[in-house]
Amino acid sequence: MIKLKISEKETILKKISLGEINFEDLESKFRQERDIVIEALKHDRWALLYAADKFKKDKDIVLRTVKNNGLALELADDTLRGDRNIVLHAVKHCGYALKYASNKLQQDDEIVFEAVKSDGWALPFAADKFKKDRNFVLKAIKFHGYAFQYAFHKFKQDPEFVLEAVKFHGYTLQYAEDKLKQDPNFVLKAVKINGYAIKYASEKLKNNRKIALASVKQNGLSLCHLSEAFRQDREITLESVKQNHKAIEFIVDKPDKK
Repeated sequence: MIKLKISEKETILKKISLGEINFEDLESKFRQERDIVIEALKHDRWALLYAADKFKKDKDIVLRTVKNNGLALELADDTLRGDRNIVLHAVKHCGYALKYASNKLQQDDEIVFEAVKSDGWALPFAADKFKKDRNFVLKAIKFHGYAFQYAFHKFKQDPEFVLEAVKFHGYTLQYAEDKLKQDPNFVLKAVKINGYAIKYASEKLKNNRKIALASVKQNGLSLCHLSEAFRQDREITLESVKQNHKAIEFIVDKPDKK
């Protein structure tokens, strides 16, 4: 191993701290120095990418890295992707980092929970037992509605489950089975819970006056997702503004009769 002169190392450290030089542009001999790597990590969250391979097996260096950049878990040695403490810090910073965790840790209750809490995109990388767990999937949806798209299909065709999801986020109706989005009784229940859900109902049901009226009574701003005819409808527009005065901006004036 090449030993650097103290003055040479100090110069590099100072330039990194002042942002006068990029870690990736340094000669290989500098990228093998622990002090320089640690300083680089303070200024470049991807510094581990350019560091000597030995640091990808260094527990302390990898931990420092993932605390500020969970996705950098991808760069870590396989042994450290199975380190519970490192992976836990990684997924807390970025849930998607669960993708790079060991299979064993993708089955860990706390790690998977923290991952989906941080990012709904993490759900696909969780062990199947989580995606089959009704309560767990509902928790994931509560944190991030788009996690619903990664749930098992049985939940997408379950009316009660979908209505629970809609309570948290109206837009989750888009992930329900088409049969439900075409069912007038079901969609009516959904918009009474969250008017915004009408955006993802079938086109036919968006033009159902009873459903449209129910949606604006629950959320006046859902008026923006209705047809022009309904946005001119006196009763529907009055109910929408009554629920939320800001809905007035979505009202369409009827053309003057000549």
